[in-house]
Amino acid sequence: MTTLLRSVLFLLICLLSFTADAQTKITGTIINSETGDPIPFAYVKKKKINRGAITNEDGYFELDCRETDTLIISFVSYDKIEVPYTYFIKHERLLLKPSNNELATVDVYADFGFLYDVFEVARQNLKQAENYPTKTYFALETATSGIPVELLECYYNAEIGPSGINDLQLKNGRIGMSEENGTYFTSLNTTQIISDYRLLNKRNNQFPTNPLQLNKRQLKRVYKLKLEAFEAGVYKISFTPKNSEWDYFNASVWVDKETEQLVQINLHEKGLKKHPFTVIDRQHKMDSLNFDITYTFSNDSHQSLDKIAFNYELKYDNEYHSRVMQSGGVFLFFEKDAEFDLPYYTETDHKLTDYDKIVGQPYNERFWAQNEVISPSRKSIAYQAYLKRAGVLLNFDELAKHNNQVFKNRIVEWSAGRVLLDDINQFGNFQVAKRSTGYHTQIIGDLYNFQAHIYLDRNVYNDTVYYLSKTLIDLEDSYYYLKVNKNTTCIINTYYDLIEFERRSMMEVLESAQWSKLQVDSIYVKSQDWIATNLKYYLLEVNHGENDAAVKRFNKVIFGNLGINNSLLIWSDFMAEKIEVQGQDGSEPWIQLYNYGTALLEIGQYEESLQQLLQAFELNNSDPWLAYNIGLNYLKLGQIKKGCEFLSLAKEKGEEVPDELTSECEN
Repeated sequence: MTTLLRSVLFLLICLLSFTADAQTKITGTIINSETGDPIPFAYVKKKKINRGAITNEDGYFELDCRETDTLIISFVSYDKIEVPYTYFIKHERLLLKPSNNELATVDVYADFGFLYDVFEVARQNLKQAENYPTKTYFALETATSGIPVELLECYYNAEIGPSGINDLQLKNGRIGMSEENGTYFTSLNTTQIISDYRLLNKRNNQFPTNPLQLNKRQLKRVYKLKLEAFEAGVYKISFTPKNSEWDYFNASVWVDKETEQLVQINLHEKGLKKHPFTVIDRQHKMDSLNFDITYTFSNDSHQSLDKIAFNYELKYDNEYHSRVMQSGGVFLFFEKDAEFDLPYYTETDHKLTDYDKIVGQPYNERFWAQNEVISPSRKSIAYQAYLKRAGVLLNFDELAKHNNQVFKNRIVEWSAGRVLLDDINQFGNFQVAKRSTGYHTQIIGDLYNFQAHIYLDRNVYNDTVYYLSKTLIDLEDSYYYLKVNKNTTCIINTYYDLIEFERRSMMEVLESAQWSKLQVDSIYVKSQDWIATNLKYYLLEVNHGENDAAVKRFNKVIFGNLGINNSLLIWSDFMAEKIEVQGQDGSEPWIQLYNYGTALLEIGQYEESLQQLLQAFELNNSDPWLAYNIGLNYLKLGQIKKGCEFLSLAKEKGEEVPDELTSECEN
């Protein structure tokens, strides 16, 4: 075979391989054939791999397909249909036919007594279902008087069992909120409330009892059953409590006659008395809770949980006004026996709520672009547009920065901007307060703590591994209540800088080769071990700032590796003398801001210095030397009028102003 022929054949084989693997993005809308309404949350799955997309509230979906793909479109109470993927290249819509009501073909007894047996068998079969992991999408929308006030989207790893969600672990999330009458409304704990609910076990449940939590004998005593429909071989049974005063859900249940399996259960109640929802403040009130939740199962041998959809409405009163909040949400379990690589945190991960993680995580644009299992609906897009205009969005787009005060968060990213003592003491500390009562012996180790996480997110796209990593400082778990000295602010920041230095070293290793998940686990653990060992050594060496030589040595390490000069944070002799004379402890934020701003002034960073000193001036405008240095900054920046105003103020307060500066103002 000639070289030319071999080359042609090789190119042909490559072309055929590429063609076979080529994917085409299809879009479509699933419609109720009788009413013309869109069908939300219908599954559009590839037949061979049982994986695909889910329609949004508008019935719309997008899906990448290969030429060999056949699609199965299904929804409860509708006839399942199979079509080649090319159908949606030629057609925009697919009509799904509701199942015919075949109630007349069922042998119906006068009291529907056989339904108790039908339901009991289905209940027992559900109890036999096995636990399994799955990727999970969660969305929640809240409005009041038609005005969007909350939008939440999250991806989780979930463990599913017969009773619902056994466990939820956050992969990534994003949130939007808008102000309404001076307040913000958030319901992030809804995910925990739904996942805590046990379908098959009423013990410790904070909701009313449902039919699945009762055996046949109990069911007959509590509920009246009625056969509402029989469609495509599926019974639809209504459950009504015999006494409306009892604490039991009303329910509708769908059971497949042939497989004897539960297909769907809907629980609903108005004016719910028993529930786990709580107000955020004792001065607030909540009542008139209407609640509706639906669990949908795949009717196969695994009885997999496909989705949980819920709606609730409540009246919420605070000291300013009363409003009716309407929330709707859905869990979609879209890839069984598959899981995301969860982000790495330190061992204090268990202390972080989902809210902490969402507002503390850096924005992962690539993750959201690659994992869109459900397309945004028109309603969701409208919510985003409104919140972008009248509220705030976090991790949706370019508004992903964490500088909006609406998202109060105790976790901040490490940056070249320095951390002040007041930043880490703003939350107080329980241990310190407890030991300050006089009933306990004071332990030095209880009086300070610095806490930070190395956040690492590993993702695999098209067989390529990508990492996103940040050092996250936990302000709530950090505090320093020892007596401060000139090195205090310096040693605090050096501590966090050493963690950032190790994070960068870890990333150099991770990006040097293609590591497996287990290898990444090991690299991360080694990094944590390095931090634990070396930070302990660092704290012993600097001795709370008493060892000047050690402080300078570590400053040199940080400057050489991060380019940050922490010596600027060391108080000058002038500042130490002022504090000593005036009897201040140096922990006040304006003093720290002054010291840092003055150091920046001395090395010619006038804009940064001015920013620090103006913040100090807002906290304490009585000190002449603070006004004097602000005036100097303004003069250096060419803002003569403002500079002279502050120099004049310093002179009024007793500070001596050199003649050359006075003459500059007179000119």
